[in-house]
Amino acid sequence: MVAIVVFATQAALSLVTFGLIARWSVYPRLATRPLAAALMPLLLFNTLRTIGLCFVVPTLVDPTLPAGFTVPGEVGDMTAVVLALLSLAALRFSWPGAMALVWLFNIEGIADLLYATYNGMRYDIPANYHLGPAWLIPTYFVPAYIVAHIVIFALLLRRRSQPAPRADSADFAAASQRSGALVGRP
Repeated sequence: MVAIVVFATQAALSLVTFGLIARWSVYPRLATRPLAAALMPLLLFNTLRTIGLCFVVPTLVDPTLPAGFTVPGEVGDMTAVVLALLSLAALRFSWPGAMALVWLFNIEGIADLLYATYNGMRYDIPANYHLGPAWLIPTYFVPAYIVAHIVIFALLLRRRSQPAPRADSADFAAASQRSGALVGRP
């Protein structure tokens, strides 16, 4: 029973800490940038979700971890990584539908994390299986990724709720030019 208490404490406090970092430091800085430029560091961070692959390495974790836990997690993480990379390219090169791809990534990514959390509780992973260094994934990495997804949703929704500038205004042209420069377009 001690393992589950430590696990829950670490995960909960990590979620609070990453939430405060995002609220006080990350979001205020990103909210002032053009949307594509603001999304890029969060997408880059999510490309590191390959860390979840260690759950299928039997020398790192209990080799008896249920496939019902490991397989969906690995597929979900790798799908999120691919979608994050595609979203980065779409934003960087201003592909049509770039924002739709970011939405798809964010919905799939958060759904994967929530499903993995559900499966972890369903199989009582922290109490029944040796996780070794993979213990850090659900207690530190997953809370960080959840917060990153929440920040992405906040940025996407905030920009949707703001009125679009008029296409004929000089400010719109200047903002478009600045946006292109910030995301690396010539």
